[in-house]
Amino acid sequence: MAPPLILIADDNRDIREFLEQAVLTPAGYRVRSVGDGLSALTLARELLPDLVITDLQMPGLQGLDLVRRLRLDRPTLPVILMTSEGSEQVAIETLRAGAADYLAKPFEAEQLLAAVGRALAEGRRWRTLEEEQADARHSAATLERRLQEFEALSLIGRTVTAVLDLDTVLTTVVEAAVRLTGAEEGSLLLLDAKSGELYMRASKNFDEEFARTFRLHVQDSLAGQVVATGEPVVLDEQSPQKIKTSYLVHSLLYVPLRVRGKTIGVLGVDNRKAGRTLTTEDLAVMLAMADYAAIAIDNAQLYQASESERVKLETILTQTESGVIVLDPDNRVMLINRAARLVYRVEGDVAGRSLAEVVEDPRLLALARVGGDELDTAIVQFMRKSYNLLIGEPTAEQIKIQIGSAAPVGEEREMEVKGRDLVSGIPKIVRVHSSEIREAVQEPIQQIVDAVRRALEITPPELASDIVDRGAESVKCLVRSGLERAMADYNRAS
Repeated sequence: MAPPLILIADDNRDIREFLEQAVLTPAGYRVRSVGDGLSALTLARELLPDLVITDLQMPGLQGLDLVRRLRLDRPTLPVILMTSEGSEQVAIETLRAGAADYLAKPFEAEQLLAAVGRALAEGRRWRTLEEEQADARHSAATLERRLQEFEALSLIGRTVTAVLDLDTVLTTVVEAAVRLTGAEEGSLLLLDAKSGELYMRASKNFDEEFARTFRLHVQDSLAGQVVATGEPVVLDEQSPQKIKTSYLVHSLLYVPLRVRGKTIGVLGVDNRKAGRTLTTEDLAVMLAMADYAAIAIDNAQLYQASESERVKLETILTQTESGVIVLDPDNRVMLINRAARLVYRVEGDVAGRSLAEVVEDPRLLALARVGGDELDTAIVQFMRKSYNLLIGEPTAEQIKIQIGSAAPVGEEREMEVKGRDLVSGIPKIVRVHSSEIREAVQEPIQQIVDAVRRALEITPPELASDIVDRGAESVKCLVRSGLERAMADYNRAS
């Protein structure tokens, strides 16, 4: 580390040489000296000394004026003022001007060295404080940026979950990406499966006509590179890069939009003016934004598909002449068409109400009750009869899920079942085979098959076909694929 540099300003050459050669240089300091105030000001700006020692009376620029000018340039630079006009008034003016110390001529070398030591120590303290303040400002700015990112991501998260309009969600994503990265423009490009081109679905600060007609080939383009590789692209060069005709940028950041492992588009920000860079922090923000956009797109696609199916099914159900009642897993009414309302004399809005509150027909209520509860009850009764073991419905449900089936489905399995011995009253563990459980649930399985068959017999042909095409997966979920096979066996026997 180099020794401190001291700049001396005094119009007396003998004093300058004495201070430099006899006092300061032997003490280990580096020294430069000038004979007037203006030269001292110029050299101080050029050399950035650690300390300035100046005389009060000098040609061109007086000592007090030099102190004030130096304080404007470098507030933490310590200055010692020397004067042969020692007085209390001069001392007060010197300190008011911002000098670190004041020496009245003549003075001893030890006095000067002591003052120099104090001034340099004060300068170091000021510089340390200035660095700490700079660090604090940087930390505050970083914290503010993180807070803005969190608020933006939180807003987008709420928008994705609460807003079904895809245009609103994607526009919010692009606007947040531009704001958080400080970019000039932002865009969200989606891949047109038919043409193989990327089109601009949402944008910020682009001309509306340009955005509406924007089309970009995947081949030989930066956005296409992102789609092909699934990796981000960061461009930050001095010479503009042509993305498309009349679309030149100095810096650019593209990140992929992935849905179910497939890249379907690109989220990007760019700067057309030089001097604005995009950082790794910007990349992290953009990746998070792209995830939200992908979720929104996936949600919208799923919603549109389900809504289309719902409208189609609802049209069939409401227009059919047969009575139809749709229930949720808790036997609450989801839909009841006009024919069913007439048959069961149902009036008003009954959506969400229990079926037992809406109709009184015992056959219909019995049909609705057949299902998982009966399977659990059959398993509880089997364990009681075959193993003298008392189990609860949660354990029966676990047995049904892990090893239950309506028909053989491949490799047979076993599981340990814990319960209370009915004879001794103490806990007991037994091993149960899947074939035993299959046999135990045959009676409720047959009831389910009969119920489904009766329901299909009275179902309009269009609805029955739709159930066969789309409802098989729901039936399989009830008691594995064995139920479907059991129904097939029942049909063959019939």
